[in-house]
Amino acid sequence: MSDKAVVASDVCRSFGDLRVLDSLSFTVPDRGVFGFLGVNGAGKTTTIRILTGLLAADSGRIEIFGREPRQSQGRIGYLAQEPGFYAWMTATEYCAMTAELYGFSGRESLDRAERALKRVGLADAASRRVGGYSTGMKQRLGIAAATLHNPGLVILDEPVSSLDPVGRAEVLDLIRELGGQSAVLMSSHILADVERIADQVAIIHHGRIIVQDHTASLKEKYLLPLLEIEVEGDVSGLTSALSAAPFVRGVSLVGVDTAGVSLLRVTVTDVAAARDGIAAVIAGPAVRLHSLHSGSASLEDVFMGLVKAETEAVR
Repeated sequence: MSDKAVVASDVCRSFGDLRVLDSLSFTVPDRGVFGFLGVNGAGKTTTIRILTGLLAADSGRIEIFGREPRQSQGRIGYLAQEPGFYAWMTATEYCAMTAELYGFSGRESLDRAERALKRVGLADAASRRVGGYSTGMKQRLGIAAATLHNPGLVILDEPVSSLDPVGRAEVLDLIRELGGQSAVLMSSHILADVERIADQVAIIHHGRIIVQDHTASLKEKYLLPLLEIEVEGDVSGLTSALSAAPFVRGVSLVGVDTAGVSLLRVTVTDVAAARDGIAAVIAGPAVRLHSLHSGSASLEDVFMGLVKAETEAVR
C-alpha cells in the first residue's frame, strides 16, 4: 500500500495548441489537507479532472494510491466547484441514491446516508428538500455525498468560494476534520482559508508546480522580515524614500483609515537595521509616526512573490 495518495509525474495536457499542463509533478500524502493553489487558468481544474478520471493526460503518469485514476475511483470522493443537486429530493434521498451508485445495497445505502449527513451536521435537516437549503448547507451536503463511501482521497474544487463568513468557517472546520482521516486535496484561490487548514500546499503556475512544501516551511523559506508602519500625513514621499533604503526590499500601502492614518507594510532584509533606519527616514515634518512594529506575513505574500518571480523569469 502506497503512503502517497497522489503521485503525479511529468503530466502534460493540451487543448489544441494550448498547453494547459506542462510536465506537472507533485505528491499528496495519505493524510492531511493539501492546498492546491493557482491563479485562474493555471491548470487546477484540468489537473482535478485528470485525477478523477474524467479526463486523460496526453503524457506522464498519475497514480492514486499506486493505481491509475480510473482504477481507483472507489477510493476517491469528489465535490465539484458548482455541484448540482435534485432540488425535489431530500438530503437523505440524495445521499442514499449516491451510495447506491457506489454499489451499496438499499439498507446499507440508507445507513451510510444517515451517518454521512450526521457527520456534516445535517441530521436535523435530512428530511428537508434540497431546494430549500442554503448555499452552505448544499456544500456540506456535497461533502457528505463525496465521503459516504469512506474514500482515501477527497478532492474539493473551490469548496468555500461562494460561502459567507459563517458558512466558510463551518465548512473549513469540516474539511480540517476530514484531513485527520484521509487525504484532502483542496483547490482554492482564497489563500487565507488554505493557510488556516492546509498542512501542505503546492502552487501551480502555467501548468507547472513552482513549489510544494509544508505551509509553515514555505513562509520560513520565502518570506523576508516584515514591518508595519502607521503614519499620519502625505506618504508619497515617504514611500519613495523607504523604497530607496538599502535594507528595504519592498513597500506597499495597505490602506488609510478614517482618521487619515496610513498603514505601510515594509519588507526588509535586516529588522534591526530597518528599525533604526526607518526612524531616520520618517523623521521630518511631512509625516508623523504613530507606530512601528513587526508584522505577520501570510501565505498570500508567499504566493504573490513566487508567482511574480516566475512570471518575470519567463518574460
